[in-house]
Amino acid sequence: MSSAISGNRNALFVFYDNGGIAPFTEVVKKLPEMGITPYTLAMATAAERAEGLGFDKKQIIYLKDAGVQTDVSATGWPRARKLPDNEVALVVKKVKELNPELILTGTHSYVQFQLVEAIANACDLQDKKLAYYDTLHTLFERHPDGLMTLFSHNNYHLLVPNVPIARAISETKVTVVGSSGLENDVRKIIAAQKDRAEILRKIGFSEEHKKAVYIGGYADGYEDSVCLFLDIVTWLRANGEPDLQVAIAIHPKFAKVPIEGAIEYQLVQKRKVPDIKFPVGIATTHELIAISDFAPSCFSLLVPAALAAGVPSAFINAHPEKLAGNVLIEEGLCKNLQTPEEVKAALDEKLPEKNFFERIGMPGDGATNLANAVKEAIDAMTV
Repeated sequence: MSSAISGNRNALFVFYDNGGIAPFTEVVKKLPEMGITPYTLAMATAAERAEGLGFDKKQIIYLKDAGVQTDVSATGWPRARKLPDNEVALVVKKVKELNPELILTGTHSYVQFQLVEAIANACDLQDKKLAYYDTLHTLFERHPDGLMTLFSHNNYHLLVPNVPIARAISETKVTVVGSSGLENDVRKIIAAQKDRAEILRKIGFSEEHKKAVYIGGYADGYEDSVCLFLDIVTWLRANGEPDLQVAIAIHPKFAKVPIEGAIEYQLVQKRKVPDIKFPVGIATTHELIAISDFAPSCFSLLVPAALAAGVPSAFINAHPEKLAGNVLIEEGLCKNLQTPEEVKAALDEKLPEKNFFERIGMPGDGATNLANAVKEAIDAMTV
């Protein structure tokens, strides 16, 4: 029976990581106003963050609620790993009670695809599957996770952040909705810029000397990129930037461990690079970006956020092949820097004045656009 007849307008979100769940913080507040009840099946980082982001805990389903014993953890679950079939069946049984009219998920882990496909088959929702691709700087099928083709070739309606990514997709329906996650990051950076003096004081940086912040990450090859950055720092300090102040912002997924356990800290000690700060618990990544003159990263989504907030940023990725199809690079908005000389030039580079969102073809108010996409998909059901 259709939602229009039954009055059931339940939407099920299936979230795995922070990049997937964060853009929906405002969406889940808007949907009830549209007569839609959003339920969230949360695992890994999404399970840790859902309530803190404002999701209604009565509408959150954790895997353990369905009887799943496997720990789909934030730090120990490879993106390509699958749940056992018997535990998938437990999740399907639990979710089927909700009688969802639509499923929306992210695109960064196989377990999301596995669960959504099983739920869609059980609930007859194969034509009501939406997937939001939050990585606004990489073309869909070239993402290094290597999982996205599952969604583009399996009858999903893809919601993407910008025009270049939409232009590259031909296999399925696609809608450009913007990125509320990027908008939120930009707002946080700009707000932090107002507290510049206090943030500098907290982390022990001076205003008069240049400041570089490496935005932390993870994944295959990440350590090589951190080492490249550290080698560049050493060169810069010996060639014209002796007082360069440097901090590394540990990825939130790993920032809770003692700093001695962080791979970045271990690499700094191994390479004997002095005066590198790790302000875990002292300043947020957004605050560190706000006070920096240059905020590079291996792959982070905060690179475009920094650029949109007016902070020079770039990739320093030791594996350029992992940036193949990068929208920021292909559209001339960003570079992958490989040499100390390139980074030295970037420290003095001025950003274009033209609005970043216009340059990358991204509409504003991503939360409303996402909520409307969900509503339109449910409204389109045949009565």
